[in-house]
Amino acid sequence: MHDKVLGIIRETLLHENTVEDIAVRLGSGEVLMTFWQPNEKYSWPDHELRLTFSGVREFAASGTGQEVRSETLLAIECVRDGDGYLAEIQIGSGDVTAWGLRLAFNDLHYKRT
Repeated sequence: MHDKVLGIIRETLLHENTVEDIAVRLGSGEVLMTFWQPNEKYSWPDHELRLTFSGVREFAASGTGQEVRSETLLAIECVRDGDGYLAEIQIGSGDVTAWGLRLAFNDLHYKRT
């Protein structure tokens, strides 16, 4: 059986992703992450990808103290956690992680513009 959330994350990681912004909506329990994704056929950035994590039960951000010149999505490790998911997200440059995010959430949606 295909897991929609894990499929979205796998598809996202097939592309280079530069973080545009991260928004936390406390009232609705959502975390929005917006990325630019380059496309070799067109001038960069080609399009924007927005991931909306909903039903957020936990949100934690930690800086590593590393200074980096870009904000690239380095990794998302996501596993099922009971009725929801637990994700560890790394943002940085090259192989240097500058920020780590931890999310416990129920669902994930995406939108390309």
